[in-house]
This record gives sequence, C-alpha cells and structure tokens, in this order.
Amino acid sequence: MDFGIGIPQTLKKSFDKKQGKIRDEFDKHEYDSRVLEFAFQYDSSQHPVNDRYKKEFAVPRGLFDILSVVKRYRGLLMARSNYGKIIYDFSLNKEIEKSLKFFSNDKTYFPGTLITIQIPERDQNERFDYSSIKPYASNEHFKFIKPKTKYLSLFEIQKELKEKKLNKKTFYDALFSNLIEKIASNSEEETLIYIDFNGYNIDDRVTKKIIYFLSTDYRVNSTNNVVILNPPDKKMLQQIQVEIELLDEIDKSLKFHPTPFIFLINEL
Repeated sequence: MDFGIGIPQTLKKSFDKKQGKIRDEFDKHEYDSRVLEFAFQYDSSQHPVNDRYKKEFAVPRGLFDILSVVKRYRGLLMARSNYGKIIYDFSLNKEIEKSLKFFSNDKTYFPGTLITIQIPERDQNERFDYSSIKPYASNEHFKFIKPKTKYLSLFEIQKELKEKKLNKKTFYDALFSNLIEKIASNSEEETLIYIDFNGYNIDDRVTKKIIYFLSTDYRVNSTNNVVILNPPDKKMLQQIQVEIELLDEIDKSLKFHPTPFIFLINEL
C-alpha cells in the first residue's frame, strides 16, 4: 500500500508516449485501469532504462517480476490506484493477457496504490520454476537459431562519441544510452547480437554497468540473444561473479540469465 499520487499519475506520460494519446477514448476510470495494466508490463517505467542504471548495477525491477512470480504460483493479484482497478487471475494457468480483468468505475477512488496478492497452497513436492524471468510472449515463439545477426563494436561507439567532445558525465551517459538503443532497435526481431569489447577503454564502473545490463535486462536473451566478444579482463569478470554470488538466491535465479563471454586468441 502506498498513499502517494498513484500509478496513473506517475506513469501517464510514459503510457501516453508509448500508446499514443488515447485518453479521449476512455472514461477516467477506464484510462486509469489501462495505465495500471501498463505498469505491470516489463518495459514500463517513468524513467529511461539508462537512468535506472546510474545508481545501481542490477537494474531495479518491480511489478512485472511480482506478476511473473504470482503467475508461476497460479495465484491472484489485484491492483487499485486512483479510479483504476484490475485483477489478474492465474488459477487456470492462462497467459497474462487472458488472465486480466478490468472492474473499475467512476464512483470509487483510492488515494494512492494498493496491491493485493493471494497465493494458493501447493504440494511441497511440486517443483517451482526458478528460471530467470522473461517476457512471456518471447517464450512462446523462442527460436534457438536466430534468423538475423548484428555486430556492435563498443570501440566504434566510444570513438563516435569522443568526436562530439562531451564532458565526462555526459559521455558516459551517452555511451550507455547509445548501446541500449542499438540493442532495443531489434527488440521485435529475433536477432543474435555480437557485442565486441575489443579496443574499448573506459571507466571500470561503466564497464560493470554494461555487463550487469547485458546479464539482467529483459530485452537480452528473449527475442534478442547476446554474445560478448573480447570481454574485459578475467579479473573484472571474476569480481562481478563474486558480487553476484553474494546476492540472495531469488535475485540470482530470477533476475540473471546466462551470458556467454568469448575470448578470441589471435595466433598470428
């Protein structure tokens, strides 16, 4: 429960930007419910993803992860915020879209956000799915062999940005944003992306942020698969591995996905 201004207020700009201004198509309570639905999508946020990585290495992930866990338990989730009311009922183990119901009206208003979760009893011998959380749509059409490939050189991105003579902070933000945009541009197509660190020379903190992003973001290893070529030295990767091992089991299992790092040995 939160008594802030409510999800429809905090996410309306992001919702309108993604969906187009459809506010006039709905009554106020219907619009609030649509924004609530949007809040539980994996790519919804009031902040761009590169902004969310400025303070934390593992990107904060909230409502979509909660919804995914409730789905795995075949539970129920109800959300209220302002005039919006929605419910996800996974008791029949249906897809997310088919489990959603709207039941708002223009007479009842909640000043903030209230999320209620019900998890049914389960047999202790029943195995729970601890695999990393991904957008469910991608799982239904997943292909191990990708029809397209793409090559991204961090050195070339870095070189291109250096020519703009940005200050240090702006340069780091632009580097990260540029990489995310290039990966996201293929988010609707099944693509194998090779990301090459060869020649790349930048602050270790920014490098770690990039690796954490590639190992945790929903857009990686769903429709897109990423292979990292010529990664940073093994000492840094081992340090990151230690940091990940110190996380709790839930974070390690649900947030991180396998990410291949390939060291190419030049025999010439």
